[in-house]
Amino acid sequence: MPVRADLSALFLLAGAGVYLTRFLPLLVALRRQAKEPAAKSDGLLGSALRFVGPSVIAALLVASVLPQPGQAELPGLLRTAIAFVPTVLVAVRFGNLGLTVLAGVLAYWFASLLV
Repeated sequence: MPVRADLSALFLLAGAGVYLTRFLPLLVALRRQAKEPAAKSDGLLGSALRFVGPSVIAALLVASVLPQPGQAELPGLLRTAIAFVPTVLVAVRFGNLGLTVLAGVLAYWFASLLV
């Protein structure tokens, strides 16, 4: 059974998108860590967990920007833009991944009531 070219391209693009949503925040965090002086050692687990937050937020952002089947693109992008601001504010202010995701979900829910 031959594999269709468009299906192969779809799998490659989806794989590249998933890879980039994890790799780019990790790369940014690694560069930021390299610029900061090493004041204390958090150990291997502590330094690895530091990269989870940016990766999760980037993955959630990409997943929310992509249009859902049967929906117009503009309302989804508008809801995402409205919810993005309070999500980033909570992330910067508190630096807590769980609180940031909760704020993002609630902000998106409120935005979906408005738009």
